[in-house]
Amino acid sequence: VLTLALVPQLSERTSHLVKAESPGPTLSKIVPKMGDTAKIFYIIYLILTILEFIVLMIAGMNPYDAAIHAMGTAGTGGFSNYAASVGAFASPVIDVTITVFMVMFGINFALYYCAITGNWRGIVKSEELRWYLGIFLTVTAAITMVILPQYGTVGNALRYASFQVASIMSTTGYATADFSLWPVAARMLIFMLMFIGACAGSTAGGMKICRIAMLWKQGVRSVRHTFQPRKVQVVRFEGKGVDDTLLRETASFAFVYIAMVLIGAVLIAFEGKYDIETNLSAALTCVSNVGPGFNAVGPAGNFAGYGSFAKVVLSLLMLAGRLELYPMLALLYPALWRKQ
Repeated sequence: VLTLALVPQLSERTSHLVKAESPGPTLSKIVPKMGDTAKIFYIIYLILTILEFIVLMIAGMNPYDAAIHAMGTAGTGGFSNYAASVGAFASPVIDVTITVFMVMFGINFALYYCAITGNWRGIVKSEELRWYLGIFLTVTAAITMVILPQYGTVGNALRYASFQVASIMSTTGYATADFSLWPVAARMLIFMLMFIGACAGSTAGGMKICRIAMLWKQGVRSVRHTFQPRKVQVVRFEGKGVDDTLLRETASFAFVYIAMVLIGAVLIAFEGKYDIETNLSAALTCVSNVGPGFNAVGPAGNFAGYGSFAKVVLSLLMLAGRLELYPMLALLYPALWRKQ
């Protein structure tokens, strides 16, 4: 998106490409020109990455490890040069540091611009940020209570719960514990977070908080309309009314997203190697670009056990998820191939 936005002449066609591949239902423009917006986002991205690099070195990492894990957090790629991921350091300070930065990189970059320009009101009024932090804190607290018997103390349980929740929500994919071994309630919450993701305008994957919020509000409106059919009810998000076109697009995106996960899970299941939970989590984690799933593809496992066909399917799911589904689906729609 940033590369497309930086081209000298932003034509209408290029603008459509930028919108199609933007991480969210709408195109975030904090200044009139998209190219200037992209440059600001680049600068924010670099500043946060360098800041994390410095903090990780202070926390005890050597420069090489700090650079790898800072860049892995910034791009929410989650790649580590250790088989045990961040768990290899066995350091509470490093865990907390990376947890904080994973949460930060899951926030809409436009809010950092608000902070830089002194627009604190815009940050406080951000409904998406409240949803994001609310879900993070609620799920972290719930999982902490569920895994408390497993880790002995509240501090340990909170440390591991917050790290895994931040990793899954931001779709970074780092791990300090094998959550496949956690109780069913904790695994169900993590499975839910794989769908949700983080904020639009961030480097995270998933469906995005704003879409989840609008779907929830649309569902509430539909229920209320059943009991009060004469009352005009408007879905509002970020203090503004959401038009029905955007609501339909959001619902369509959610349908395609879920359908892609289910179809992908069915296709890889034909190999007959793994159970339903493993296949479903593998498909979901690929579409959401999270990384680890459950069981054989969990934090302590990998995707090596799948055959060639399944790996092709999962690769396509990862590409589709990274491109927000529609650009990839357009390649499979012959009607769009003809020159208009």
